[in-house]
Amino acid sequence: MILQQLAEQGLARAAYNVGIAHLRGFHVERSNALAAQYLSRAAEAAYQKAFYPLARLILDDTLPQWKDMPSDLRRFKSAGWFWRAAQAGDTNALAALRQPWVPAIFNTLGRGLYR
Repeated sequence: MILQQLAEQGLARAAYNVGIAHLRGFHVERSNALAAQYLSRAAEAAYQKAFYPLARLILDDTLPQWKDMPSDLRRFKSAGWFWRAAQAGDTNALAALRQPWVPAIFNTLGRGLYR
């Protein structure tokens, strides 16, 4: 798959598309673990569309990447990606930030970063 090769070479948009393909099982194996891997690459390269789906996946405590991470820390990482997505104009992320646990997580682990 050419798109996967481009993702492996570091193209953020390709990593996002491969991640979404794995998330949905579109012409590839449906795998949340692979989706998270590719979406992480895209998000870390500041590809804004990857922020929200990555945040949702981080909350999944069955993924090997985050299985042993304490739930509060996983929520903190997730909220950080929700925050970035909301700043990029993602209305779903804005709604996710309204969950009751978000301010507590930011205030506790983020030392008051939630504003």
